[in-house]
Amino acid sequence: MTQLVEKRHVLCSFPERDDGPHDTKPIIHNIKFGIRATRDNAICGLAALLLMILLLGVMWPSVPGGGAEIAGVLYINLDRSVVRRERFLCDYARHPIAGLTPVRFPGIIPNTVDPPPRIGYGMLGAALGHLSVLNHIMQLDPNKWYLVCEDDASGRFSDLPALLQKTTRQRLLMPEINVINLYTHWHVPYGMGTRTTAYLVTPDGARWMEHVILSTL
Repeated sequence: MTQLVEKRHVLCSFPERDDGPHDTKPIIHNIKFGIRATRDNAICGLAALLLMILLLGVMWPSVPGGGAEIAGVLYINLDRSVVRRERFLCDYARHPIAGLTPVRFPGIIPNTVDPPPRIGYGMLGAALGHLSVLNHIMQLDPNKWYLVCEDDASGRFSDLPALLQKTTRQRLLMPEINVINLYTHWHVPYGMGTRTTAYLVTPDGARWMEHVILSTL
């Protein structure tokens, strides 16, 4: 007659009467089996992790925004703002992104005398200018990033590819990251929540930004 001792797992069986030494072989056997099973599971888990990393390495560049390449520089500038245009281009030329020449998008002067009261006439024009650029970006390579600047943006543009590369880990964990704001210390209670002097954006991010901007107009 035997009874089973169980604590999460049945380890062994032993005689009901405690009148002699217990046979410990079943315990030792089960412990060895448990160690072997744990080791095998760990090896399988490690192999699965390595396979996942390999697959991510292969697939990551094809995920929208998954790459780390800036494929274009676009800036917004009113036709009449010649001095601001020249200043932006001179500043960019000091620290350019290798291989990329800024493409100008004409700023838009609203043709309304009654802009939304929440944003005013000037910000309405800025919003329309950004919408024009964003609509263009939506048609471009979904795996690339694009730099959008207003004509008063300045700084070391040449540092941006390395900065984007440094965000790879965060973007791997959060693939929905598709806009990176680059310059502002302002906070506004509507729209993007901040200024849009310069930002990196993917085509998916451009669609999201268009939705947010339109919701404020």
